[in-house]
Amino acid sequence: MAKRVSVFLGKLLLKDWVLGRRTHHCPALVVYGDERADEAETYRLVGIYTGKILKGVKPGDLPVQRATKVKLTINLKTAKALGIAVPLALSGRADELIE
Repeated sequence: MAKRVSVFLGKLLLKDWVLGRRTHHCPALVVYGDERADEAETYRLVGIYTGKILKGVKPGDLPVQRATKVKLTINLKTAKALGIAVPLALSGRADELIE
């Protein structure tokens, strides 16, 4: 779904940002999200929290899971196709540049 939205936005010449690392394969201009070693771990945590809530635990009583590291990926190929110049200050801060 994320890939279809990104392609649609590209056809309209709109810039798009995507949150989450599983979308690195789609033609998004920028991907910003938590850098978990395994995406399955994220879904496992969602299942655990859902199970606890269904068993009666109040969501406010559950600890907040925060990302310890986030990753910024910029797709220079998409930027070029959209005619967007990525500032050096932004590309210099990126963890990954897709060319």
